[in-house]
Amino acid sequence: MKKQILILTTALLSLSTLAQIPTYVPTNGLVGYWPFNGNANDESGNGNNGTVNGATLTADRFGIANKAYSFNGLNNNIVLNSINSTNSTNSTNDLSFSYWVRSSISNSGVVLVQNNITNSSQTALSSFFGANNNNPFSLITVGHSGGNCSSSGNMGTVNTSSSNYLNQWYNITGIIENNGITTLFINGTLIQSSNIGLSYSVCNIGTSLRIAGPWWNNDGVYFNGFIDDIGIWNRALTACEIQDLYASQLNSSFVSAGIDESICNGEQVTLTASGSQNYSWNNGVVHGAPFSPTNTLNYIVTADSAGCQSADTLTVFVNQPTNSTLNETALDSFTLNGQTYTQSGTYIQVIPNAAGCDSTITLNLSLDFTGFQELESSFTISPNPTTDELTITTNSLLNENYILFDPQGRKVLSGSLTGTTTELDLSKLASGNYLLQVGEKQLPVRIVKN
Repeated sequence: MKKQILILTTALLSLSTLAQIPTYVPTNGLVGYWPFNGNANDESGNGNNGTVNGATLTADRFGIANKAYSFNGLNNNIVLNSINSTNSTNSTNDLSFSYWVRSSISNSGVVLVQNNITNSSQTALSSFFGANNNNPFSLITVGHSGGNCSSSGNMGTVNTSSSNYLNQWYNITGIIENNGITTLFINGTLIQSSNIGLSYSVCNIGTSLRIAGPWWNNDGVYFNGFIDDIGIWNRALTACEIQDLYASQLNSSFVSAGIDESICNGEQVTLTASGSQNYSWNNGVVHGAPFSPTNTLNYIVTADSAGCQSADTLTVFVNQPTNSTLNETALDSFTLNGQTYTQSGTYIQVIPNAAGCDSTITLNLSLDFTGFQELESSFTISPNPTTDELTITTNSLLNENYILFDPQGRKVLSGSLTGTTTELDLSKLASGNYLLQVGEKQLPVRIVKN
C-alpha cells in the first residue's frame, strides 16, 4: 500500500511539474525547458536545473517582471551542469533548441555553448547572437557542430547594415540533424537550411552547457543582453511546432483575414488574406474575387505555411437601407434636412442613415399660406394648390374686385366676384406661386399653381 501511495505521489509531482510548461511547448523529446519564472529551474521534469552566476531576473518580452534573465556581458552566466548524453541527446538523435533573446550591444556574445571548451573540436552545440567578428552587425550565427566529428560549421547568418536588431526580442530556433543538415529559424521564419558537410554521429552535448558564455577556452566573452524561454529537444522540431513557439500559442495563427468589413446590401466586397499561401474561404467565397453578401456573416480563411494549417476569421456586416414616410402640414414653407419646400406635394429625399446606407424619405406636404385664415370667415378658396381652375366661394353676395399677381408683382389676372361663386382659369399660367388680392382691405392669399 505504501508503495502504491509513493508511486501515486511521484506521478502527481511529475504532472505538477509538466503542468508548468505552456501548451505550445512540445514535450515529445524535451530534454529541458527553462522559462526563468523567478529561477533557472528546468520545468521539463528532467531535473536539469541551472546555477545562476551573477545574472539577474528582469521583465520578459511581455513586460512581466522576474520572467527572464539579464546578463551584463562581463561575468554573468547560468550553468546547466546535469545536461549530458544520458538525459539529453545521444549519438543517433537529431537536436533542436529554441530561445528568446534581446541583445544590448552588437557583437554581444554566445547564448548557448558547451562548458569547458578548450578547442574548436569540442563543442556540439553553440548558438551566437551578434557575435560574428568579421561583421559586427551579423545578427545570428548558430549551429557550430564539432567534437569527434573532427570539424565545424555554421548553420547560417543574417547580416544587417546597422545594429537595428539591438534591444529587440527575437525567437531563435536551430535544428542540427544527424546527417549534417542544419536549419535556422528566426521568429518562426525559415532563414537557412544547409549541409555543413559533417555528421555528429559520435557527438553529444557533453557534460554541461553554459547560458551566456563565456565562449572559446573561457576567453571572457560573455553575452550582454536578455535571455528567456530556452528549450532543448533530442529530435528535430517540425515547422508547425516552431511556429507555435514563436507565436507563444498552440496552433499559431500566421494567416490574417484582415479587418472586419461593413457594406450596404447590394454592394460588393472582396476578401483577401495575408501571411501565408493557398488561401481557402468558407461560404463559397473565392479569394480576391468580389461578391455581394445579403446578410451579416463570419468568413473563415484557412491556409498553410511550411505544412502548418492556420485559420482566421473576419465578419462582413451587411447593413440595410431604410424607408420612411412623413406627412407634414405647415404654413407658407417647410424645411427638411436642409431642403426648403414652398409648394404642397409629395417629395423624395435620399440621405445616409446611421449605418451609412440609403435612407429614403417620402414627404407628403400640405402647405397653408399667409392670409388664408383671414379670409376664411367670408371666402373659401379651393383647390390650393391647383392645376387649372381656382374657385372663390363667398357666404353672401359681394361686389369685390380681385387681382392675381405673379412672383415679380405683375398683374396677370383680374376681375370681379359675381354671385357667391367665382371661377378663375389659371390653365395658361406658368407653375409657381401667386398672390390673390380680394378687395382692398383683405390680406393677399398665396396661390400655388402646379
